[in-house]
Amino acid sequence: MGASTLVLGYLTKKLFRKKKLRFLEAQALPQLAVPVDDSSRQVQANQAKEFFKANLVPVVVLDQKSGLQKVQAKQEAQAKQKQKQAGSCEGVYPWNTPAQATWCEDNCYHDPPNCPSSHCYCGPPDPPPYTPPYLSCQGVAPWDTPEQATWCETSCNHPVNPHCPSSHCDCTTASHVWDFRDCETGNNVADTGVIGGTTASPVNNPMCSSYGVSFDGNEQYVDITDFKFGGATSFEVRVKYNSFNKWSRIFDFSNGRQRDNVLLANQKSTSKIAWDVYNPNAKSLKKNEWNLEPSWTHVVVTVSGKTMKIYKEGNLLGTKTNGSEPKAITRTKNWLGRSAWSDNEYFDGTIAYVKMWENFELTQSDVTELSQDGNCPPPEPAPTPTPLYKTCTGVYATWCEDNCNHDPPHCPMSHCDCTTD
Repeated sequence: MGASTLVLGYLTKKLFRKKKLRFLEAQALPQLAVPVDDSSRQVQANQAKEFFKANLVPVVVLDQKSGLQKVQAKQEAQAKQKQKQAGSCEGVYPWNTPAQATWCEDNCYHDPPNCPSSHCYCGPPDPPPYTPPYLSCQGVAPWDTPEQATWCETSCNHPVNPHCPSSHCDCTTASHVWDFRDCETGNNVADTGVIGGTTASPVNNPMCSSYGVSFDGNEQYVDITDFKFGGATSFEVRVKYNSFNKWSRIFDFSNGRQRDNVLLANQKSTSKIAWDVYNPNAKSLKKNEWNLEPSWTHVVVTVSGKTMKIYKEGNLLGTKTNGSEPKAITRTKNWLGRSAWSDNEYFDGTIAYVKMWENFELTQSDVTELSQDGNCPPPEPAPTPTPLYKTCTGVYATWCEDNCNHDPPHCPMSHCDCTTD
């Protein structure tokens, strides 16, 4: 019977030379080729495996015809892996964050980030791992991080898709927005938040104006359609009181009296703020006073875990650490200006807007920004488009004047390898 050859890989050079088999002599890791009869192939192959296994030498058993190519491919792959682990990077292809960095050619990658400073110093990936939908952002300024990026046309709506990386709107994006400025008396107001899906309907004809919706304290309120929420929650309101009726509500989201209420009100008939997530075992947070003079008050309330906070005009008024988050349920009595308690009185004043963030606690920096603007309006007058970056032919947008720089990241999530237009 004819003879074939087995290739046993990863042997020492000494063993290779001892057998005087020249066809693998030029390889970096010499092999041992053992001629065997076809009839004894499997037996001898098994014996060879056991021998080398016992001597702690890795063995690969292959046919001579394809064995050399496969062994060579494996050796090359191992060599490349060593290069990757060493973090070999040359050239200039910076990425905005390690999460967006990627393979560059065959020997540079960022997962894990073996190229420090979020750079990948080698060729661009093919195909690109991320091609963001760059859209125009006018009249906006850079944020510190792309996670805060958003696009600002008529509203803020970022947290999922960074349509305008490294730019910002004038406020933090809300899940639900009921904005009554310039509403039409008697007409519903749509929820313009990023989740949206609800409608605010006036009851008993509260009056609309450029300032918001005004209530006379006599059974006027706004009814919002049923929706489900729970967990960490934040609210922002801008209101003006005319008088402080007994326990009058800015909002009361619930399924009835003492049934999963989430409410913001004035305490009793005073100007003190009451922020409450109803729970028989938890207390509401009551702090300081509303502005009674003819001016607007900006208030933010948050709850995360057991911690509840009240902010007024951007300043933290109080914190309570034995509160509770709202239950994640659908609430059917969602009212602005009305309480779920029949013996409480109606709101007398004007509400410009109510905003709500689901599963999110606004931070002090968020609240500071919201208090300074609070509505994310389109800039007036409309600015002339002034892009923060140059365009680059054949690659991703970037800032390319004298050199490539991403600090600040004028063109995040992009490469720097182009000619300035």
